[in-house]
Amino acid sequence: MKTPREVLLARHQSAAPKLNGIRHQVIDRPGPAAGFLPQLWREVFWPCRRVWAGLAVVWALIVLVNVSQRDGSPPPLAEAPPTAEMMMAFRNEEKLLNDLLSDHPQPVDALRPQEFVPKPRSEIDLTAIV
Repeated sequence: MKTPREVLLARHQSAAPKLNGIRHQVIDRPGPAAGFLPQLWREVFWPCRRVWAGLAVVWALIVLVNVSQRDGSPPPLAEAPPTAEMMMAFRNEEKLLNDLLSDHPQPVDALRPQEFVPKPRSEIDLTAIV
């Protein structure tokens, strides 16, 4: 007597060549990633090629202007330490600021909150009960 497995295998053995054909079609077909770039080019870039070309020209001009605005010299503050005159001017400004602020009274410290002492919640004297 045949087992159920052997019966099913015999019944479906005719489908094996069809399944192999389908398997080969799927394996031989290029994947979705292979057709992605050409499809992107056709759908996004090609219909609007004048717009994309215009944007590329604008970006090229922005880069050229940016590069032409640069100069090779270091920033002026990085060249030398501050001079004695600059330090004197800074100290004079600091003194002036201190003089201007010394006229204002210092803020008064906030009153300290009084210490909270809980009171009994009822009129009954609990010490008399004990």
